[in-house]
Amino acid sequence: MIFKVIYDSQNKDYKKPFGAVRQKEKIQFNVKANKICDVKLITKSIFGFQTFDLNYVCKEKNYHKYHIEFNTSKYLGPIYYYFELNYKGKTYYYTNNNDTTGGLGKLDNVKPDFYNNIGKTIDNKPELFYQVYIYDIKNKVPEWFKTGLIYHIFVDRFNNEDSTLEYFDKDLVEVYGGNLKGIINKLDYLDDLGADIIYLSPIFEAKGHHKYNVGDYEKIASDFGDIDIFKQLIYEVKKRDMHLILDGVFNHSGSDSKYFNKYGNYDSLGAYQSTDSKYYSWYKFIDYPDKYECWDNIDTLPEYNQENQKLQDYFLNNENSIVKKWLNFGIDGWRLDAADLLKDEYLTKIYKTVKEINPNSIIIGELWNDASTFVSKEEKKIRTYMCGNEIESVTDYPFHGLIINYSNGEFTPQTFRKKIYSLIENFPIEYYYTLSNFTSTHDIPRILSILNDDINALKMFVVLLMTLPGVPMIYYGDEVGLKGGGDPDNRRPFPWNNMNTDIYNHFKEMISIRKKFDAFKQGSIHFIEDNDFLIYERKYEDESIYTVLNNRDNKVFNINLILDNIKLKDIQTDEIYDTSNTEFQLKKFSYKILKKEKC
Repeated sequence: MIFKVIYDSQNKDYKKPFGAVRQKEKIQFNVKANKICDVKLITKSIFGFQTFDLNYVCKEKNYHKYHIEFNTSKYLGPIYYYFELNYKGKTYYYTNNNDTTGGLGKLDNVKPDFYNNIGKTIDNKPELFYQVYIYDIKNKVPEWFKTGLIYHIFVDRFNNEDSTLEYFDKDLVEVYGGNLKGIINKLDYLDDLGADIIYLSPIFEAKGHHKYNVGDYEKIASDFGDIDIFKQLIYEVKKRDMHLILDGVFNHSGSDSKYFNKYGNYDSLGAYQSTDSKYYSWYKFIDYPDKYECWDNIDTLPEYNQENQKLQDYFLNNENSIVKKWLNFGIDGWRLDAADLLKDEYLTKIYKTVKEINPNSIIIGELWNDASTFVSKEEKKIRTYMCGNEIESVTDYPFHGLIINYSNGEFTPQTFRKKIYSLIENFPIEYYYTLSNFTSTHDIPRILSILNDDINALKMFVVLLMTLPGVPMIYYGDEVGLKGGGDPDNRRPFPWNNMNTDIYNHFKEMISIRKKFDAFKQGSIHFIEDNDFLIYERKYEDESIYTVLNNRDNKVFNINLILDNIKLKDIQTDEIYDTSNTEFQLKKFSYKILKKEKC
C-alpha cells in the first residue's frame, strides 16, 4: 500500500489557529498518515533549525493522527517549517505545494534546502517551506490610515502655482517645475476625488527632479518651495482633515550632499574630502575615497553605515533629529525608501523614535517582496518587518501583481483565490488590512500601460483595489488615464488639460463606494467558491456586501449562489434581487456590487 500523508495549513483540523499567531499563543499542528511512522516538525526561525517530535494520538478512519502543541513564547517573525516522516527505514518530507500558496502540500523523498530554495522572484521566500508568522503588535495602526485613501505625488511632475508644467533643463537636469504651491492649489481637487492621505516623493534639498539623492535633510528643496510654504501646506492639509506623509531616504544620501560633498558644492567638510570629516564614519568606504558602497552600484548614491552612532544621533536620537524635526512640523508619518536595505535593528529604532513623538503617526516601508516571507539571501537572515516594532504597512507589490493578473484575464477565479488566501495566511491580520495597495509607483510602468491601454481591464483593477482589504494608493495621474512605461516614462507630468473623464469618473465612483461602506474599509473577507466568477463578501458588524466579477467571456450569473432567503441591492443601480429575480448577465470585464438588505 502506498504511503500517504495529509497536512493542510489552511484547515483548522491540521493547524490551529489559522494564519499568523500572536507571540505566546500556542499552535496546534496535526498530521495524518495512513501508516504508523515517526513524525517530526522541522523549523527554521531566528533560532536556526530545530526539530520537534509529534506524538501519536489515535487512528481516525484509515489514518493515524500525530500532534504537537508548539509554544511561540520565544519566537518573533516567520517560522518556516516542513514535516519529516520515517516509515520502514525510509525518510519522507511533507512540504508546501509547488505554488507555495499554503494549504495542502506534497510528499517527497527529497529534503528541501532552505537557502537554495529561496525564490528568485520578488517574493524572495524559501520555496517548499510552509510558514507561520509570529508577531507582537502593541501599538494600534492609526484609524485615519486604516480607513483612508492615499494619493502619491511625484512633486516635480504634479502641479505648480500656474498649472503650466513644461520640460526644461536646469543645470542639465530634467525638471518640469512642479512644487509645493502647486500641490496646495490642488488640495480641493484631491479632497473632491476622495483622497485623505497625501504621500510626497522626497522634498528635501537635492539636485535633479526626484530628490532621492538627498543633499540636505534639514532644508526644503528651493525649487519646490521653502519652509514657510511647507508650513502653509501642512496647515491647508489639516484644515481639510487630510494627512501628510513624507518620503524618508535613510539608506543613502547623494554624493553631491553636505555629508559626502564629492564635488565641493557645499561649505561642509564632506566624507569624500577628508577622513577627518565628521561624516566620514557615516559611509562604508572600500578604497578611500573613490570606492565605496552605494545603492544599486550607482556611485552618486553612497550608502550609510546604519550602525554608526553619530548617524543614528543625527537621524533619530538628537533633540532635533531629522525624524523628530519633521514630525514636530506636523507630518503624520514616514514612507521609508528602500526599507529592505534598512536593517531590522535600525528599523526598530526608527519605529521607536516615531512613536515616541507621535503615537498616531504611520510608518510605511517600501518593499518589493512579500514582507511576511522575505529572507535576505545575502545576509542569510530572516527578516522580521511585520512583528509589531518595525513598520506598519508596506507597498504591496505581490498584491499588485495578483490583481493585474486577474484584471487582464490571466488568472482564473480559483488561482486568484488561492494566491490571495496565501497572503492572508502569512500576514498578521492587523497588518494585512493596512497594506498599501497601489495603482502604480514611480518605479514601475503606469497601470493603464501595464494593462495594454484596456480601459475595461483598468476599471476591473480599480474595483478590486477599492473593494479588497488594504489601503488604496493612487499614483498621481492614474485616475485620469495617464500612461507611461518604465522609469522615467512613468513620471510624465499630470495632464491637467487632457484628463480622461471616463476613467476619472470610474475612480471617483469606486472611491466614493469604498468610503461610504465600512465593510470595504475594515470588514472581514470571505470568498465564495465558483469556477466562472470571482465572488467575495466583505462584512463589518451588520453590513454585508458581495462583489461579483467576471474577467472572461460573457456569462449568466445565478445569484442563488449567494442568495439564501435574503434580498440584495445593487449599490450602483438600486436594483433589487430576491427569489423572484435571480439571474443577470455579466459581460467580460464587468462586475456587480450587491449589498445585503434587511427583509
